[in-house]
Amino acid sequence: MTVGPGDFVKIKYEGRDYPVRNKDGDTIEVNRDENPFTIAWDSRAYVLEMGKETYVPFEAMMVAFGDPRSSGAMATVRDIAGNVMFILDRPTEVRRLRALYDNQFGDETEILYGPEATIEDVDGNEILSVLNDPTGESVTPVQQTVLDRDQLLNQLARQQRMIETLAQAQGIDITNPDVVDEPEPEPVDPFSQPPEDTGKNK
Repeated sequence: MTVGPGDFVKIKYEGRDYPVRNKDGDTIEVNRDENPFTIAWDSRAYVLEMGKETYVPFEAMMVAFGDPRSSGAMATVRDIAGNVMFILDRPTEVRRLRALYDNQFGDETEILYGPEATIEDVDGNEILSVLNDPTGESVTPVQQTVLDRDQLLNQLARQQRMIETLAQAQGIDITNPDVVDEPEPEPVDPFSQPPEDTGKNK
């Protein structure tokens, strides 16, 4: 299983714990928040509702839940356009998420108070995010390049499955040509109508 930028993933949100602290900053209790949780990517918000499956871009999941491709060392990968992208190492991702979710206590082997969710790719394979696996016991393989012909064909096939899955989730029948294709406008003959009489030739 490989998944990365440009793909969509399915998230089933399961709530979030958050600390209640006194004026000295000490945690006095932990509450459970089951309100919708909003994540974002590329200036677009995605609302995760409790117990509901929501499709979001891989990048939005990566920001909120951590990059599942991160391992013991920083890595680089090229996207479909050949641009070099960096994948942070797992310890750095853990530190980022600890700061994001206000983890003031504990060591860097755990992340408290982050959102809990089950994450899958469009084929139904489970993805363990950094929130679920801070130590990196299960790391999602990195797509080293999609410029290779066979990998590009696999990418296109995966994107087709993604389109079909997303369309099905929205109740759209993409096999119906009337849904996908709009009728072409009738051609207009510019000489079919006489020129407008402005009265200048009288």
